[in-house]
Amino acid sequence: MLQKTQGIALSYVKYKDTSIIARIFTREYGLRSYIVNSVRKKNKGNKMIFFQPLSLLDLVVYENPSKDINRISEVKFSYQTINTISDIKRSSVVIFLCEFLEKLILTEEENESLYDFINSALVDFDKSFDPDFHVNFLLRLTPFLGIDIDPELHLPAHYQNVSRDLILKSNINSSIRKSITFELLNYYKMHLEKNINFKSLPILIEVLHN
Repeated sequence: MLQKTQGIALSYVKYKDTSIIARIFTREYGLRSYIVNSVRKKNKGNKMIFFQPLSLLDLVVYENPSKDINRISEVKFSYQTINTISDIKRSSVVIFLCEFLEKLILTEEENESLYDFINSALVDFDKSFDPDFHVNFLLRLTPFLGIDIDPELHLPAHYQNVSRDLILKSNINSSIRKSITFELLNYYKMHLEKNINFKSLPILIEVLHN
């Protein structure tokens, strides 16, 4: 049955000669996989732009909950972000967050409040680049997962204690930002009981924290 939904593009793999299978976090259905037909045909225009990481989309999909992979009928931007490909700082954040969300956070269960938070955060990120965005995002995300972090985030001893509210309100220096990033990821892994290594993390650290 055809259904309308909003979605956040995460990743895709090539499928047959001209199609792809896209992983998309949808507002109504959670994390889903969709076949997108003929999107890689040269005469179809640049439709692959819709499936770049963290694109915000309006979708018409064939949704059958009994199937692991469904199909997309129509797609357009719900909000068209700036092109991050040519901006290495923005793209490093986007690629990291895609991997973080897909591997550690998102499930196939509906979670509209989580979707709305991510969507709103990405719009804010698009409007103004903030080198601390991923740190703030990881901090603000915890209540939506039932693992809200303590008001005092405990860093390695030589940084003393850094207030959660201070991090959210002000820029932090590069060395503290790097330590907080690792501490937050360890916090997520511990509370969600998942041991995952992120391939994009060394690139993020190299670009933003050095």
